[in-house]
Amino acid sequence: MTIKPGSVPAMPRSPQTIHLSAFDWDGATHSFRNDGVEVDHDARDALYDILRASASSHLEIIAPPGIINLGHAAPTSCIAIQRSNVVLRGAGKNATRFTYASVLIEMRGNFVNGCGILVARVDRAHGNTVTTLENITLRDFELEDINPNRCTGNYTTTNSPSGIFAFAVDNIELLDLRVVNAKGNGLVTINGKTDHEGPLQQNCLIRNVDLLGDPGRPGKFAEGDGFNIGSYRDVKILQGSVIRVQRHALEGGTPGHSMLVDGLLVDQRGQGFSGIAPTGYAEVRIVNCHVRNIAAPWYHIDFTDDPGAQAPSMRNLILQNNILERGGPPGNNVQAGSAVRLQTIGSPSLIGNVDVSHNILMGDFYCAVTLGSNDAPSGIFAHNDLTRMMHGNGGAMFGRISNTGTTPAKGDTLLVEGNRLPPGLPIVRFDNVPEWKNTCYLRLRGNIGGVTLAESAGLSQHGHPVRVAANWINGTVPAGGLSGPYKVTVLDAMPGDRVNIYPGPSWPAGPAAEPIAFVTANDTVTCHVRNSTGTPGPALGGEHVFYLDIERR
Repeated sequence: MTIKPGSVPAMPRSPQTIHLSAFDWDGATHSFRNDGVEVDHDARDALYDILRASASSHLEIIAPPGIINLGHAAPTSCIAIQRSNVVLRGAGKNATRFTYASVLIEMRGNFVNGCGILVARVDRAHGNTVTTLENITLRDFELEDINPNRCTGNYTTTNSPSGIFAFAVDNIELLDLRVVNAKGNGLVTINGKTDHEGPLQQNCLIRNVDLLGDPGRPGKFAEGDGFNIGSYRDVKILQGSVIRVQRHALEGGTPGHSMLVDGLLVDQRGQGFSGIAPTGYAEVRIVNCHVRNIAAPWYHIDFTDDPGAQAPSMRNLILQNNILERGGPPGNNVQAGSAVRLQTIGSPSLIGNVDVSHNILMGDFYCAVTLGSNDAPSGIFAHNDLTRMMHGNGGAMFGRISNTGTTPAKGDTLLVEGNRLPPGLPIVRFDNVPEWKNTCYLRLRGNIGGVTLAESAGLSQHGHPVRVAANWINGTVPAGGLSGPYKVTVLDAMPGDRVNIYPGPSWPAGPAAEPIAFVTANDTVTCHVRNSTGTPGPALGGEHVFYLDIERR
């Protein structure tokens, strides 16, 4: 660095650490009590000033163990971070507890008051200009709302608060936290700004954060969503839990790009809305999660779009290695009837490629996946264990919300392979999805269970064995000859499909009675019996049975 004679080099701003047990600001010493008695207002005001006006390059706020009672979230949110490069750290979520009482957000204050912790900078003096913040970390404490009453705004003069509310923050981290009984929009709400190309904010990491609605604690319940995270790029929610919230455990917000949810436990205890619902997000991975006790008419994993969104949603969805547990007594109609929803509101479909694999559905769900009227996802549904689902009563692996809809796009394919189904459960019902039939859209391979060989007379369609008895022969096939044809209706069979044949126990072995079959027209398989020997074949009749199925390459 070159310094001209007579000049003074600029001094870099130094980092600053504030210990809430005792800190100096503006000529006075302040402290935050940690014995459950409400914090002195002068101390809270001093922290407010530090978190807005400190000139340090980086600021770390350290809270001691104990119960720190922040009081009412008025006239400002209890802790209001209004600058970049801040770490707020406790001694652990089982050691440091912040308590507060939520209040409604005054619209004229534009997010300044109402919340337990606010992360946003809004300049009310200049038309409510929002400054983008960056590099914010909240970690190692519990935040509890002790207000026992609802706190939902009328959205004219008041808005709904959140336990933690962040707006327009790049690189925000929530690590090893617990939030209890927060009122308003959500226990954790993180929203970003958008433009015509989509979300402007990026990088949101949430790791080992537990959200809890606990009727045994002073705040009684968690009013809104668990996580409400919208208009962001690159969101990661790792481990942690959401228990007993009154709306969605996880709610997205349009537009959003790239969300990973890995190892999250959701237990709605039969109340609230859906479990994991990344509304409006594209490029989503939901893996290794356990979701249980979702109330009807909601879903354990729920993808819907926001009409009029500024970015495509529901493209490229991966749902793998999850346990989706229905809960409640068998056959009840209080719990969710379908585990997963993939639904576009309106037309055209916004669902792109999907991979739903290696999941376990525990409980008597009616459908594994519910689809919107115009949705025909392209992708893979493989190696899922559905053996505890309900069978009969019109259920299916895939169920569409209406019996009329859109034909799958040309070239799209749904591979359904290697799944375990309960006896009697079809993969699809073509009276529900007639537009799918004879389009080469479905590829059904190697699925176990469903309509079994013994039950196959009840459902003759691609993907299920079809029973064929030799009544049409009722005699012998001559030496070196071929029986007359017998046509079997197999829904969704198409010319070019391969027909596999499996002789039943009663079918004579050997080349004198060899069943063969070909798809000769849409939905039609033509069967013969061939005798490749020099003598008449054995007598064949209704007691002799073979099975066939369709293999589509």
